[in-house]
Amino acid sequence: MKHLAEKIVQEMKNKLVELKLTGPECGHERHLNLKAIRLLKENNPKATFGLRGGSSYSLEELLGFIAKFTKCSTDFKQEQGPGSIDPQATLAGFYEAAEVLARIAKKNGKVLLGTGHPGGMTAYYVDLAGMLERLGCQILNGVGAGWIVDKYPCPHCGEHDVDVRIDYVGRVALLSDGEILRHTHSAEPMETILNILEEESNLPDVVIGDHGFAGAAIKKGILTIAVMDTNDPALALAKEEGANLVVIPMDDNRPNYITSQAVEILEKLIRLVW
Repeated sequence: MKHLAEKIVQEMKNKLVELKLTGPECGHERHLNLKAIRLLKENNPKATFGLRGGSSYSLEELLGFIAKFTKCSTDFKQEQGPGSIDPQATLAGFYEAAEVLARIAKKNGKVLLGTGHPGGMTAYYVDLAGMLERLGCQILNGVGAGWIVDKYPCPHCGEHDVDVRIDYVGRVALLSDGEILRHTHSAEPMETILNILEEESNLPDVVIGDHGFAGAAIKKGILTIAVMDTNDPALALAKEEGANLVVIPMDDNRPNYITSQAVEILEKLIRLVW
């Protein structure tokens, strides 16, 4: 990123901060971020994203891993205050992702996108899929669609189970129960998709995702580009342990209208490194 003009770098950082995707007014509250670290140390599936937990590390060490990206305090006793993300780290993540995606696009490589956070990230991935296809990538679509990964009692009548299935919106893998898109930390949906692709000898060159959709790809050793919010320490731990992973520290709770605007920055970076 050093060869980029300082003006361009500052303009991009300013835009990301303006959108509150990074900077001092983004991310989860401090106590929630610390709670996620405690859950990761306890190997709680909600926090591990299908990856190895953090039981072999101290709470302070785990906080230190995510602090490398967020620049938050490494004092675990500091429990109050807002979350925040370092804009320089966010832009650095986008730049590294741009280099990877430019390389894959040049060889017409295969890309798989998936999100466990459809309430805020679906438009981001949908727009990203379209942009990458225009640049020459092959976007994998529909793999495992309809596969049931969970059930729960119908909240309306209680007389039958509602199926939660793998689905796709704009060539982005996610979960749906037929009524709403489902938030999930589970790695099972992406594990299912990747197992199908592996049987077909058609694994992607890169997975772009978050939560368990990223975790499953990381565990399988596939190059992964993952959005990491302040309460996603499993991704920071995976990077620390040498995963084939590009981390983009970014608030994943902003409206779809907001997160999708980050794709414009990523596309500009791809064209700059092309």
